[in-house]
Amino acid sequence: MNVHWEDTVSVKVLDETQSWARISGLPAELKQQAWADINKNSPPLATLLKDPLLQEIVRVFDAEIFIQAELVPRLPSEQLRGRKG
Repeated sequence: MNVHWEDTVSVKVLDETQSWARISGLPAELKQQAWADINKNSPPLATLLKDPLLQEIVRVFDAEIFIQAELVPRLPSEQLRGRKG
């Protein structure tokens, strides 16, 4: 059975009102603050961010990582590109 993308149903995966914080490419001081907040507020996320496979995916795709801003309250929140809200 072949399924064409036009025959699929859209599923909302992000809340457009959610605030996000970019944790990629931070200066050293902000990186330390963010890491302390992540370890305190979401230990499972800290474990995931240390995973070599995730780090390799980020490297291969030259990706930026955004997380929920509430997890890193000392970082500025940003709107995701291409999103309204």
